[in-house]
Amino acid sequence: SLLHGTNGAQEPSPSMPPPADSEAGEDIARLLGEAQGFLEEAGTREQELLSMVALWTDFYPAAEGAEGTLSIVPPAPMLVARSNSSMTLQPRRWFAAPIPLKRKHRPGDHNRPVPPPQAPTVAYLRLFGKAAGAGTDVTLNNLDLTGTGVPVEYDAATGCTKPITVKGLVPNEAYIFAVAAYDPNGQLINGKIGTTSMPVEALNPLPTSLCWGYLAQVSLALGVDRVARAAASVLVNRLASSDHENWALLTGSSPSACLFASPLTSHLD
Repeated sequence: SLLHGTNGAQEPSPSMPPPADSEAGEDIARLLGEAQGFLEEAGTREQELLSMVALWTDFYPAAEGAEGTLSIVPPAPMLVARSNSSMTLQPRRWFAAPIPLKRKHRPGDHNRPVPPPQAPTVAYLRLFGKAAGAGTDVTLNNLDLTGTGVPVEYDAATGCTKPITVKGLVPNEAYIFAVAAYDPNGQLINGKIGTTSMPVEALNPLPTSLCWGYLAQVSLALGVDRVARAAASVLVNRLASSDHENWALLTGSSPSACLFASPLTSHLD
């Protein structure tokens, strides 16, 4: 709102610095500070979601280092894409762990060799999910979401399946998901559903770098230097790098010093 409110104003002149924080008004400074806090919170959430984003090795088993997960039940699915009404999830590359055979003990059994564990035959997987507010893990009864409960063919050679899209979600609602594996007879393998994923909100991806740029621009124009500097620093860390051997030769300074040496931001020093 503050950005749209300043659209009709002229760009700040290099020779005429914006007003100081006190002149910008306490309400404006407070609102910009809250916007900074919301963007920081969104950035933290973004980093958490990266832990469940499907990687190259989850789609291409031949890729270097793609060994897959060996466990009794499937691991939590990973997020591939999302919008405010749908999510696409990728069951993680997985192989069923061998299960020790159970037998009745009879006299003299201690002299008989124990048969080796047998890995169950996986025929297909099914995705289950629900709103995260229920407070419990996903169960086999969570089939209300469109796209859940549908058998997806499992490739025993690669441990992979196709991605699964869940539609009809409520915007801004958080959801959790889990995968279950079945044998050719339709029996649940190991009698358990897989690990439940972390909650994921149904919303369009937020271009946080663009938002930080807007925040820096508006804060600078309104004279809220503290927020302008913080927002600009985030952009510098994301978009600039001082690792290159010729950085100092080309700029004569660090990325931050180079940014704040510009005419529009020189007054922040």
